[in-house]
Amino acid sequence: MPDGPSPPRVRMAPSPTGYVHLGSARTALFNLLFARHEGGCFVLRIDDTDLERNRPEYEQAIYDGFHWLGLEWDEGPDVGGPFGPYRQSERLDLYRELAARLLATGHAYRCYCTREELEAERRRAEQEHRPYRYSRRCLYRPPAGRHEFTVRFRVPEGRTAFTDLVRGKVEVDNDTVGDPVIVKANGWPVYNFSSACDDALMQITHILRGEEHIPNTPVQLMLLDALGMARPRAFCHLPVIVGKDRKKLSKRHHPEVRLGLYQELGYLPEALLNYLALLGWNPGTEQEIFSFDELVSAFDISRVQRSSAMFDWQKLDSINGHYIRRLSDAELAERLLPYLPDLPAATVRAAAPALKERLRRLGDAPGLLSYLGSPPTPPPLTPAQQEMVATAAQALATSEWTPRAIEEALNRLGRERGWSRGALFSPIRWAVAGRVSPPLHDTLALLPKQEALGRLRGALAAAQSKTRGGA
Repeated sequence: MPDGPSPPRVRMAPSPTGYVHLGSARTALFNLLFARHEGGCFVLRIDDTDLERNRPEYEQAIYDGFHWLGLEWDEGPDVGGPFGPYRQSERLDLYRELAARLLATGHAYRCYCTREELEAERRRAEQEHRPYRYSRRCLYRPPAGRHEFTVRFRVPEGRTAFTDLVRGKVEVDNDTVGDPVIVKANGWPVYNFSSACDDALMQITHILRGEEHIPNTPVQLMLLDALGMARPRAFCHLPVIVGKDRKKLSKRHHPEVRLGLYQELGYLPEALLNYLALLGWNPGTEQEIFSFDELVSAFDISRVQRSSAMFDWQKLDSINGHYIRRLSDAELAERLLPYLPDLPAATVRAAAPALKERLRRLGDAPGLLSYLGSPPTPPPLTPAQQEMVATAAQALATSEWTPRAIEEALNRLGRERGWSRGALFSPIRWAVAGRVSPPLHDTLALLPKQEALGRLRGALAAAQSKTRGGA
């Protein structure tokens, strides 16, 4: 037999209770990088035990979002595997069997308390200024004549400890943990029970997840010990992602938390993947741009940071712009097509080289090219600017209609008249496109020649009419 431990098995286990968010994508990425770096297996499991909030469209959004980002799993609901099913709603018989085992061995008990009774216990604890823990009434004095019950785990005495690869040793006094419900009255398991059982049954060796799960870990370990199941070899609780307000990114406070937003705005998936890898992990070098293969090679779990990771739009825009500029003109045009559905494909291909240096996101393209659909409002032009526009219209009328020829004609005009590029180009841009557009020679060349010249003359006529009216 081979020496040493078996290759790691890691998992991502999102709940389909809302659209997949940025933190889930980062956690999935770290799991995948660790698995690929160590030659292990990456499992996708759907933890869909929340009957009231689960939606099929949310589960589909998990697959779509992760696939768009370039994350691929080795086992999962859609690809199968030796430890299926990989959807918790299809594993209920397993949880019932394990809960029955805990009841039979005295590690769990039935709780018949009503919601009103439990709420009264909580209020009493608040009034006495002490942390609330269930009184164990149903362990010692279960009420008679009741039939509806939950199953509670009986927390053992002592302490529970585990080693976190980021935070070191974590230890909890079991007396501070109240007996948690592990099976609801409707027979469905709660998160801590089903997740811990599935991790053991699927032979997950390393748990990489958000730091908000640290309080869950001791309870899950107690459950595994009571069931005689193997604990995971290691835990790694990833740092929280925060916004500029230093608060955790959440659906309630931060619109940027939804993963689909980044596709809508026009971020390249490879750029977002690159940026997510740097949220809470440091490669130990000055390198910031990584291909996926480079990330796999460089990923060292010991370099996951403990402190929170701040989400920075400017940094993401910078990385995304870098990836956009690395695309060929043809590749950029292909990726721009969904964002410019009203423009002919030939126009998008012609515009791609002009847009490349100006785009932070693909979604910026419609704004930069909006002038192609309709002319801007004629701008107010000073007499000096009117002269520039009139002279430019004359020079361009005889110019070949290509970006290079247009640029040469305007540069030559500027030299002859002693006009700087900025002074000459600004009123021409305002007349043809408004304030924002690609480089001026491309802006003009993307329009039919007579359309461009007509806009220049129209802006000039409007300005001269205002000047005469003012006089």
